[in-house]
Amino acid sequence: MFSGVWGNGKVAKSPFNSCLITIKELLREYFAAKHLYVTAPLSPPGNEKPGTKPDRFDAISRDFYWLNVTRFYAGCYSKGELADLIDRLEELIAEDGYSLISYPRLLAAMLLSDWVFTQQSKSVRRVIELILDGIGLRYLLTSNSRRLGSGNPLVLPKDCGQDELITRCVAILGNAPPKDYALDVIDLVKANTSPDDIDKLWLGAVLAQKNGERTRWLEYGFYFSSLSRLSVSELSTVLSDEINNQLRIEILFKARRYDYFEITEERFNIALQSILSGDFTTDVQPRPKSILELLSYA
Repeated sequence: MFSGVWGNGKVAKSPFNSCLITIKELLREYFAAKHLYVTAPLSPPGNEKPGTKPDRFDAISRDFYWLNVTRFYAGCYSKGELADLIDRLEELIAEDGYSLISYPRLLAAMLLSDWVFTQQSKSVRRVIELILDGIGLRYLLTSNSRRLGSGNPLVLPKDCGQDELITRCVAILGNAPPKDYALDVIDLVKANTSPDDIDKLWLGAVLAQKNGERTRWLEYGFYFSSLSRLSVSELSTVLSDEINNQLRIEILFKARRYDYFEITEERFNIALQSILSGDFTTDVQPRPKSILELLSYA
C-alpha cells in the first residue's frame, strides 16, 4: 500500500493520502527523536563527552522546525531525568532571543499536555510555575486568543497541571485585569473545566465580593455562562447587597434573566423603569421569554 502511494514520487490529492502523509511525517519525527535519545552518550566524571541528552534537547528545542521531534524526544525521558528536562526549559525561557517570545512557554505547556511530567507530581508543579511565572500566562493567552482567530485555548489534562492553571486564572480575575485580558482568562478556564465546576467556582468567588467588585464578578458570570444557569434563589442571594443597580440590571438583561425580575412587583417595576428610561439597549433575541424582554426591544 505504501509503495503504491509513494513509489513513483507522486501523491494523488485525497483526504486518505493526506492522512497517510501526516502519519509518515509523524513516524519520521518519532524515530528521529528516539534515535537521538538512545544514541546519546553518557558523560561520567573524567570522561566527559559532548552530545549528551541535555545537549541534544538544547539543540532541537531551539529550532521551531523540530518542535514535534522535541516533543517526542522529551517523551522518552524517564522519571529520574525530568528534573534536568525542567532545567533545560528554564534555560530556554531565560535565553536571549527566546525570553521575550511565547514559544518556550508554549513548548513547556505542550510537554505538560503530552503527559511528559506525570510520573512526578513535583515536576508538574515546577513546570506550571515556570509557564505561569510573571507574565507567562499572558504569553500563552496572547498566542491562543480565540477572539483573534489565532488558535484555541491551552487545555491541560486533569493530572497535568489543570487544577494549578485554574487556580492561577481565578487569582488573575480577582486582580481586576483589563477586560480583554479577563475574557481570555475566562476562555481558558472554560476550556479546562466542566460547566458544573465553573458554576461552583464562580458562585463562591462572586459571593465573597461586595459592591462594585461583586458587580464585576457578576459580569464574569455572564461570560462564564454561569449566570444563565443559576437558580432564581441563588441569583437573589448574589444580588441581595444591591438590587437597584443599572449595570447589574443590564448584565441580567444580557443573560436574559427576566425571570428574576418577575418574582416580585418591586423587581418588575425596577426593570420596567430601566427600560423606559433608555439607560441601555439589548440585542434582539429569537423567541422572547417574557413581557419585559419584549418591552426592552421596543
